[in-house]
Amino acid sequence: ATGRRFDSGELDGAPFAVVFTSTRCEAIGAYLGRVARDLGGKGDGDVLVISADPRRDTPGAVRGWLARNHIPAGGPLRFLVGEEDELSGLWSAWGFNGPSAECPAITTAHLVAGSGVNTGIVFLEASGSALALAGPLTALVNR
Repeated sequence: ATGRRFDSGELDGAPFAVVFTSTRCEAIGAYLGRVARDLGGKGDGDVLVISADPRRDTPGAVRGWLARNHIPAGGPLRFLVGEEDELSGLWSAWGFNGPSAECPAITTAHLVAGSGVNTGIVFLEASGSALALAGPLTALVNR
């Protein structure tokens, strides 16, 4: 929500998860808020949320979404926004068929080791335990 450019090199070899959603999706926002609190600043990985709905996901909408879901700015969660043509390369690279204003009941998260290797996918239910994502990220840190 800072409006500055982001490069995955900023993750400095740490594991991370990639999730596609929109600021319209409050249930997954609440879930990711729990994940962010579980991960805290412990170095247990980051979550990159990539906008699925660039028309709606403006920096202001992201700031509001983060605040409503008690996700601290500068924490382990980063919400990447941009124009559709800027995001389409990321969507394609991760197999996401965006754009989408849908808020599915189950969201996928791609797990990426610090080496940049995709190590798998976990399926997240918004009402589920934050450990479904925080646990695998922590395990990647401790490999």
